[in-house]
Amino acid sequence: MKKTISILLSFLLLAGAIGLWAAGDEKSEQTIVAPRKNLGRALLFNGTYMLIFSIKYWIKYSKWIEDWQYELKWDDQKERFFTLKANLFDSNPFVTNWTHSLAGGVYYTYGRYHRLSSLGSFIFGTVSSLVWEYVTEWREVISVNDNFMTCVGGLAIGEPLFQFSNYFRNRRGIVNRLLQTIFNPAVTVIDLAGGRRGRVIDAPELIFPPRFDFYLGRQTLQVKNGDEQTMDLTALGIRGRIISIPGYGQPGQIKRKLTDTLVSDVSLEVMLGPSQVEEYRFSTRAVLFGRIDQDLREDDNGNLWGHSFFWGASSSFDLYKKKALVDYDKGEYHFDFTHDQRPPQPTQFTDKIAAMNLLGPALDLTLYAGKTGLHLSADASVDFALVCSNAVNAYSTVHDLFAPRLKTTLTHYGYYYAFGFTLQAALSAHYRAFEWGGRIKYQHYDSIEGIDRFQYQVEDDANLTDSRLLYRIDLSWALGKSPLKLTFGYEWIERQGTLKEISRETSEHRFFGQLFLAF
Repeated sequence: MKKTISILLSFLLLAGAIGLWAAGDEKSEQTIVAPRKNLGRALLFNGTYMLIFSIKYWIKYSKWIEDWQYELKWDDQKERFFTLKANLFDSNPFVTNWTHSLAGGVYYTYGRYHRLSSLGSFIFGTVSSLVWEYVTEWREVISVNDNFMTCVGGLAIGEPLFQFSNYFRNRRGIVNRLLQTIFNPAVTVIDLAGGRRGRVIDAPELIFPPRFDFYLGRQTLQVKNGDEQTMDLTALGIRGRIISIPGYGQPGQIKRKLTDTLVSDVSLEVMLGPSQVEEYRFSTRAVLFGRIDQDLREDDNGNLWGHSFFWGASSSFDLYKKKALVDYDKGEYHFDFTHDQRPPQPTQFTDKIAAMNLLGPALDLTLYAGKTGLHLSADASVDFALVCSNAVNAYSTVHDLFAPRLKTTLTHYGYYYAFGFTLQAALSAHYRAFEWGGRIKYQHYDSIEGIDRFQYQVEDDANLTDSRLLYRIDLSWALGKSPLKLTFGYEWIERQGTLKEISRETSEHRFFGQLFLAF
């Protein structure tokens, strides 16, 4: 755990250094006039949203009774407001806890729509989350994980979805209205309620419109976890990117700081088996501020020569989940803790992770040489995550999870709360219609001890670790001047987890072919 914490602090210091450098005294080449904020309207919409969901919460109050240990009296509320004794991890299902980041995205959007900066919207969402935890849920513990997911997850999800929705908002036509709503329904709700005044919301004229890649493909998956299994899957996915850097990718020289969002990324992939969803992935990423160093020239044939290099601080969200095999691992299945309901053993939890990348450095380099190009990107981040233990099923075959009793979410839902980090890099090179790509991603997580919702019942607060290593290579061929592209590749994922003396490794090998449609 000490090693993990030292790595996390190193990343935080590096991100802070980048932030201070990006926020230096150097003047921008353009004068940016700050738009007028409307905090009052943001509070009105946010208050209405919170009221609606507070009513819903109290209608379904019986679902969360195990979290209730406080009454509306001075001694209880004094402990909640003026001490840290009530700040604990809750015992809710995986889906209930990761989706708090979506609620945080709504809080964030109400601030961003009404012209607060990304920092201001983050503060707006943080205050909203604290109000919910301390006031609406006055009978409950202060959920540490909910505040993490809502506050920082709201930024990581809210900013990219706001950027995409706002792009379509400022274009005419019913298709653009539909896409605006799909990417961020909160923006459409405010428009319908009278928020729209025919003006853009901090929407600079983009040199390049958003890039979307929709793909359809087949994949052969080989899983090795003691027994080898092979499965054929159909892949459906979409990836989107907005680059908001003025002058990016255009001939000329740029060297300046950037104090607003540089890049917004969104991706969703669904893997289908014969009759159902086998797994899905969802991720978002925003590079929030930084610097650019670009020097490009154009030859007589319209080809670019030179480089574009930007770096800054990014925040992102990463979700992955496999199909549940048993009822107690599905959706919002909620154990009755008041009657000490327990899952049968050995358990059959399937892999899942929701990682919120708090903040970390990001860099992006593109080299242009006529019809040839090279692109390199790299990110490092500090993470707070909900991690399915890769060792818990194996542990439950030889040990009783309740004798001695382990962490609550681990024993009932198969996951635990953790700090960790993500390191990833991607490299691609293209020549005319051909492109080669490679990617590597490593995630490592270390469990957090001592603040379980039922800490007084935890008899063995054992430490857990998990890691995930991914390699990917692919080769693509653009089909003439059409928006179509064929890609063939290979992906290898290695999972490793430890729980006390039990260590378990699994690996997946994926061979795939995909047809991309760019639009």
